[in-house]
Amino acid sequence: MTFKESAKWFAFGAFGFLVVAGVVFGVLFYNARDDGLLRICRDLNGWATYETNCSEVCWSRKTPLRVRAEGVEGLRGAVKQWNKDAGFKLFEISKDAADVLVDDQLPRADSKIHAGGTTSHKLDVSGCVTSASIHIFNVPDAARTAAVLRHELGHAAGLADDLKDFGSVMHQPPGAYVQGSDVDALRRLHSARR
Repeated sequence: MTFKESAKWFAFGAFGFLVVAGVVFGVLFYNARDDGLLRICRDLNGWATYETNCSEVCWSRKTPLRVRAEGVEGLRGAVKQWNKDAGFKLFEISKDAADVLVDDQLPRADSKIHAGGTTSHKLDVSGCVTSASIHIFNVPDAARTAAVLRHELGHAAGLADDLKDFGSVMHQPPGAYVQGSDVDALRRLHSARR
């Protein structure tokens, strides 16, 4: 085996170790809480950081949260399903102002980036969410896009990842259903703002 091949296998092994260590760290220390809600702190630029010792997420406006996206396949269905599962109008599609902006213009199936999405929150000075941004990337088909959208909309509304229930839409990768505990958490979080 040449030095170049050895270095390549060493790098591959090191990368694999980091991935496994990251998963273990995430399972042990991620901000998933028994109540199902995100914990957020405000950085100096007003963006959320997600840590277990931070405050429970809060939104600065009443529901429904206005969601806007241009041509994101499956968004209407994901919003409709969340509203049905929550038992109240949590989201509505907007063509103008938006509380939640969805973007799927990032690399697609030919990219080496894994399929999925990210959600980030902008906070006011009191630490409540004023807006959320969802980025969907590298999702190969409509069914997977719908699952990722539902998962990321859950984060936008304030839910943490569910590390235990593989069938939950808040699990990684997303499952098919919304847990009753997630619905209860959303009702508690948004009831004062409906």
